[in-house]
Amino acid sequence: MQFSAWFPYRSWMKSVALMVLLLLVGTAGVACTKKNPEACCTTQEDCDAFGLPLGTDCAEGLTCLFNRCTETSCQTEADCPTTLPHCGADGQCFECEASLECSGVCSEGQCVPCSTNEECGEGFCAAGSCDTAIVPRYLPDICDTLESRDLVLSTSFDTSVDLLCSAIAPQSDGTEICVVHANTITVPTSDLVQVSGSRALALVADQDLAIAGALEIDANDSTNGAGGGLSSSGGTPTNSLGGGGAGFATDGGHGGAASGDGGAANGGPATTDPADLPSLVGGIRGSGADGGGGGGAATLISCRGTIRVDGRISVSGGGGAGATLVNPTTIQAGGHGGGSGGYIVLQGVGIEITGALFANGGSGGGSPFTNLQGTFTQPGSRGLNGTHTTSPANGGRIGGGTGGALDNPAGVGRAGVGAGGGSIGFLQTYTPSGKSPSISAATTSPDVSANRELESK
Repeated sequence: MQFSAWFPYRSWMKSVALMVLLLLVGTAGVACTKKNPEACCTTQEDCDAFGLPLGTDCAEGLTCLFNRCTETSCQTEADCPTTLPHCGADGQCFECEASLECSGVCSEGQCVPCSTNEECGEGFCAAGSCDTAIVPRYLPDICDTLESRDLVLSTSFDTSVDLLCSAIAPQSDGTEICVVHANTITVPTSDLVQVSGSRALALVADQDLAIAGALEIDANDSTNGAGGGLSSSGGTPTNSLGGGGAGFATDGGHGGAASGDGGAANGGPATTDPADLPSLVGGIRGSGADGGGGGGAATLISCRGTIRVDGRISVSGGGGAGATLVNPTTIQAGGHGGGSGGYIVLQGVGIEITGALFANGGSGGGSPFTNLQGTFTQPGSRGLNGTHTTSPANGGRIGGGTGGALDNPAGVGRAGVGAGGGSIGFLQTYTPSGKSPSISAATTSPDVSANRELESK
């Protein structure tokens, strides 16, 4: 109900109450002179209107409301009428005086739902309630403290050692998160920030967080992206089989064999959606010592504001190494499987994506090939992450499987010892109840998963 609707409603209610009480008092006057115990008045004018003496009060535990003695004792606010919505420490219901007393806002003594963020002061409006901050996944208390600095990220850094980590957050599986916390965080247009290291990354802004440039948390060949590659999957290559690609959102690609394309049947299986896991995890490594690295793990959090991605964020998997040769004619091991894409998690009161998000898989390493200069092997490529790129990464020459990408499953290694490509990763958003992310004119690979609901406080 809008605020303006309360005034005619309350006037109507009072008029009805007055008519009922006049009838009660009038009837009592005809039959006897005893006062109706439910009738009451609070001012001389009020009492004169009913023919009652000033000081006609209610018994203990009752309040004079619209000239009737009404029960207003309470233990919780659920015991109170809408006209006196609050339960005080003395066990009596009372009208609100300030919005701090309401879950929404206070208007003319009544608690009503909020409809805009502006009504909530320093907080925000979500599903009719004024909240002060979200409760993020993985870092539930991070929004309880405020930072004064505004951070502009324009240079690359390492989560393992860099002083930009304002805190190191442990996780239940033993891994850690590098937390970069500021009042606002911006990656400017045309700036490229490459993030490496063993720890996953959390960019936490008390207010708005804007990615106008590029934030790359990709794997590079067998080197994992920040927070990725904590486990591996896919069959290990042999001298007659290509290695299997890593599975994550989907199965990894099978390696090749003498029996044909994908004949090794050893691609890594799809895994649990990381949104259902207690820890922030990245992508999966490909098979073998030189399998492609897993894409990184990153969560971007705006405690009280909006996340805007006009540029791009990528957590693509690495390409697997090519087949290993003992000499120009002897294969020691086939190509190594590609690593999977990683995991990007956006959490905020508002989320606006008009740029690009990538969690593509790396491709598999190739079989040996010979040219006039000799015999060679070629590694697979990192999952593609360029602007507006949703194509699969090419496999290593000859016969490496392509990496997973939007609408393209991880490719299989071709007949011989070409390796399978790695799976795509996951893209996820979280907003409070009543808020939805805006994903318009955006390029994402894979598609962004269904939005999940955050608690707020």
